[in-house]
Amino acid sequence: ALGFEAASRGAKSVLMLDSHTPVVRQLEVVKDKLKADAVTVMRGDAFATAQGMAQRGQRVDLIFLDPPYGQDFLSKALPLCIGLLNEGGLVYAEAGAALPFAGEDGEAPEWLAPWEAVREDKAGIVFYHLLKLREKSA
Repeated sequence: ALGFEAASRGAKSVLMLDSHTPVVRQLEVVKDKLKADAVTVMRGDAFATAQGMAQRGQRVDLIFLDPPYGQDFLSKALPLCIGLLNEGGLVYAEAGAALPFAGEDGEAPEWLAPWEAVREDKAGIVFYHLLKLREKSA
């Protein structure tokens, strides 16, 4: 829904990617119904696609991550996002739990350390986080 909303508000292009064929088919149906020409729907592996995009130098302004919960996908996906974002780009990530910005020792895990939360909250059972890369210290 967020990708279609972005397209309806003027995003030049939106890539929707999922590995589950029925989800891809449903996204295609919605795309056709909405005549969402700026939307491209692909079936594929998110990690392989992200790595390929980064290797080709493709950059984006916003990434939506809605991975399966409880499978530690964000710890693998967020490091890949660093190479995909334009300067000032954002990541919207959903999770089954709040992201551990302050662990027991007061530090975030290594995969989360480059990020800071612009906004985070909970809607029902879903925790959502709007993230940006931390400013690099001089």
